[in-house]
Order: sequence, then C-alpha cells, then structure tokens
Amino acid sequence: MLNDLLTMTDENTSEKRFELMNAIADMLVTDGKRKSTSELELFSEVFITLLGKLDETSKAQISHRFATITNIPKQFATALATESAEIAAPMLKISTVFDDDDLINITNITTTEHRICIATRENITTPITDALIEHCEPPVFKSLVHNDTAHISLKGFSNMIEHSPDDCALLDLLLKRKDLPDEIKTLLPHLPDDIYQQVARVADNHQPEELSQLMDKTHDIVEDEQKAEAQITRSELNEVNEINNGTLSLDQAVIQFARADEPRKLAQVIAEIEQLNQMHLDYAMLLQNGEPITTLCRSIDLSEDAFLEICYMRATMLDLSPTARNRMIANFNNLDVNTAKRSIRHMNLKRIIKSETNYV
Repeated sequence: MLNDLLTMTDENTSEKRFELMNAIADMLVTDGKRKSTSELELFSEVFITLLGKLDETSKAQISHRFATITNIPKQFATALATESAEIAAPMLKISTVFDDDDLINITNITTTEHRICIATRENITTPITDALIEHCEPPVFKSLVHNDTAHISLKGFSNMIEHSPDDCALLDLLLKRKDLPDEIKTLLPHLPDDIYQQVARVADNHQPEELSQLMDKTHDIVEDEQKAEAQITRSELNEVNEINNGTLSLDQAVIQFARADEPRKLAQVIAEIEQLNQMHLDYAMLLQNGEPITTLCRSIDLSEDAFLEICYMRATMLDLSPTARNRMIANFNNLDVNTAKRSIRHMNLKRIIKSETNYV
C-alpha cells in the first residue's frame, strides 16, 4: 500500500492531495507501529512534499488531524509546527511528538503567536517556560500565567516581573498563582484586608506607582513581624538582647562596636535585629566598594551618626582616604530609605536566582 501512496504525490488537485494525507494518517493510526524506521522516514518525505502543495484550509485540517497521532515522523510534525500560527496551533498546543528540545527550538525560530500557543500546553517544563519568557513578550507572559499547569522557575517569575514593571494586570495574575516562589508567597498572608483590597483595586486600574507603594507597605509589615518573632529568642550577643528588651538602641550598639573596631560584632547585631544574612554583612562591612554597606545601612534607616562611625571604622581598617569616606557619607545622605529597601530586596532576589540556577 505504501508504494501505491507514493505514486499519488503528483496528484494535481489540493483535494486529492488532502485525501492522500488522510489515507496515510489512517494507516499510521491502524498499523503505524508495524512500520519500519525507513518506511516512517519515507512517509515524512511524502508528507512534507504534499504539505507544500496544499491550500491553507487543507493544511489547517491536516494539522488538527495529525496533532492527536502519536507516531507521526518528527520532521513532518516540525514542518507543521512552523507553518503559520493558525495552521500550527493544534500541533503546538497538544501534539505529544515533541520533546523539550524540539519545543525550545520551535520557540526560538517562530513568532509571538506560535509562542502563545506553546505557552498553553499542559505541564510544560521550566526549560520551555524559561525559553518562552526570554523573548520578553507580554502576551506570552499572560498565556503562561493563565496556564495553571505550566511549570515556571523562580528565574522565570523574576524575568516576567523585571520586564513588565508597569503591567499591574500581569502582577495581579501572578499573585493568584499557587506555585509562586516562597519569596513572593510569604508576603500574601501578611496583607491586611484593606491593603489586599487596595492591591486588587490598583491592579484593576493599572496604577503602578500606587501598587509599588502598597507592596512596600507589605514588605514593612512582614519585616516588623519577623523582628517581633526574633525578639522572643535570646542571642549570644548581649547587645542584641538589650536592644530587644528596650534598654539599648541599634544606633547605640552600632556606634559602640564601630568605635571598638569590631566589624564582626557590628555585622552580627545588625543581622540579628534586622533579620539579615550575617555572612553577607560580614563581607559587605569591609568591602573596598562602600556602596553595598551604604545602601544596606540606609535601608534599615540607621542614623547619620551611627553610619558616620562605620565610615570612620572602615577608613581605619581599610586605609581609605578622607575623600572616599566623605563620598560614602554623601551617598548615604542622598539616598532615599524606600529606594534603598527596594535595592536590597532586588539584590536578595538576584542572589536567590543565582543559587537556584547554579550561577557563580
């Protein structure tokens, strides 16, 4: 029967070619498993030859038919998937012929409309969603976040937010996903009802500046709750316990340790009181580049007097010039507290992403 079908590829009408394609599809469904690899490869050549001779309507019908057949030659499946998006849609949305590498390759050589179709597939993996997100297309983002079965990595979530800073509608969709990373998910239970209602209203009305302010408020609520929990636990550092019971301020402790040239204890007291990573603070405290510690100190609203003592300590221990010290002080005074907080949160997210993706 195969030889007979091959002789029909020169049929003159699209209708006849369409009938031939359907006949081969029937053969694959009924006894395709018994066909040899060479026969299936020959089928692929026949399919591709016929596909180039079909009209658009016939191509669309063929795509619908072959999308549900599991053993069609991959070369032909790829040919269908790279036709116009309207024709390719069934193959891209439901065909099980493609593996991750196939779909990533198709993602990279086709159009936004093709990528929207791929974004709707069931249970697409993180390598595929990462590849889709890398094209930075809001319609694809929305298709992905609407797809509850799509697996999205922390890197993927971050990239969508980074490339859509003013898209409140997208943010609203992201907030509703059950697979949000813990770094985002932990914010949601801390949203008071009035703030959550404001977030929903702002998202509906597309007011990014107001939404940013609300999310800042939410971060502050979370940080206050974390600090309250930390006060229950006693520290090995007496100054931390004194701050927690109200007999010493953080500014006073910072001044004390800075004047004593004790950067490790200085880092520890800030880390424990502000619920920060002490290892990162240890590193930043004596880093030649003063920008990280300046931003961090501003983000926790440290007083100018306390920060000044840190600058003097750093100047002594790192042999910094008076010009470098004064530049740090000027940068501290010119930096807005909320801007500094956002910078620190962004750096923390980047660090998490690098850890998740094994970047060094």
